Amino acid sequence: MHHDLKKEKMSLLSFGTSLVGVLMIVISFFLPFASATAEYGEKLERYSDSVMVEKLNWTGGDLKALSLLKFARLYSSQFSESVGTDRIICMIDVTLICIIALFSLLTLLFVVLKKPIPTIVFHVLNFVIFRALAFDLKDRNVVGGNNYHWGAGYVLYHIGFLVGIAGAVWFLVRKIKQKRMKAKSE
Repeated sequence: MHHDLKKEKMSLLSFGTSLVGVLMIVISFFLPFASATAEYGEKLERYSDSVMVEKLNWTGGDLKALSLLKFARLYSSQFSESVGTDRIICMIDVTLICIIALFSLLTLLFVVLKKPIPTIVFHVLNFVIFRALAFDLKDRNVVGGNNYHWGAGYVLYHIGFLVGIAGAVWFLVRKIKQKRMKAKSE
């Protein structure tokens, strides 16, 4: 009886760890993915009453901290006005952000359904797409240059990935052990 209760607690803990990790990833969408540097933040603050992105009616203050959702809205709004390479970049970045959102929700679904293998697969695919987006933003000096540095959402995403993947692997190992124990007892 005590042994079964301990197994159940461990199984619940591994599931909970995976769930917490994917929820951290989902929450990271709403936190600043990129934050203005001190110098650029002061410049934006001077324009806090001026509209800087007309299509979105965003002022300088709205641009001080950009979540992934804000990046998607910003690039979407710029798409129709962009030409050539800039248009392609807008399209690619919005697509990457949408894929990250979709994979995050699929990962959450598989965690809730207690399916560790698809959870691990979508965690890894999501991380690869996330890193591709981060590489693109860094490579074009959108982040890491003079204007923006990585924000809390970027950091939370990485922590969520590590926690979530650890929980999913732990849950998978527990599930395999349970199947082996059940096969032995039969």
